[in-house]
Amino acid sequence: AARAAAGWGGDRAALYRPAPAAADGGAPATVTTAPPALAWLTVWDDAGEADDFARAATAVAGDGGVQRRGEVVALWFGPPDAAAAALDAMLDGWRAATSKGPHAHARRARAPAEGSRGCARGIR
Repeated sequence: AARAAAGWGGDRAALYRPAPAAADGGAPATVTTAPPALAWLTVWDDAGEADDFARAATAVAGDGGVQRRGEVVALWFGPPDAAAAALDAMLDGWRAATSKGPHAHARRARAPAEGSRGCARGIR
């Protein structure tokens, strides 16, 4: 655990509730019993540290719940069928957010914006 946590550079997490299923008349239902999904984006000091964390995280989240790009690792704890799209969206959103603006060089993780591509289809 200590090795996996070494080199941590920041993180952001967000909970998403599943969208309510449509009722018989097509109107959305008011209650859903599905558990929320957790999206967690972590930033590491270098690719080696990110790789160490990704390996440790895979033991908890499973192969389909972890994606790594360079120094960034995204984790998804939610419906497995939504994992690939959610992870891609988080990593793409982080890359876009950090490549714009006067502080583009800042290496802080950014939470997915509400209603953004950062959440998988059907998850809000």
